[in-house]
Amino acid sequence: MLADFGGQQFSVFKPALIDLAIGVLSPITAEMRRLMDDTTHIDAILKKGGERARARAEVVMNEVRDIVGFLR
Repeated sequence: MLADFGGQQFSVFKPALIDLAIGVLSPITAEMRRLMDDTTHIDAILKKGGERARARAEVVMNEVRDIVGFLR
């Protein structure tokens, strides 16, 4: 980068930076669009995550209820 752009104005470097950013971010953007279009897959992931979170939280909440003295 220094060999190509060292000592030059930012206006010379800026187009190369934009091209690099587009090249790196385009595949990420394409994958995000693909995932957002597949709502069934997203719903399944969220459901599975919710079930895992509930299972973990249930253990912790039972311990809290025991400590506080709430009936289960």
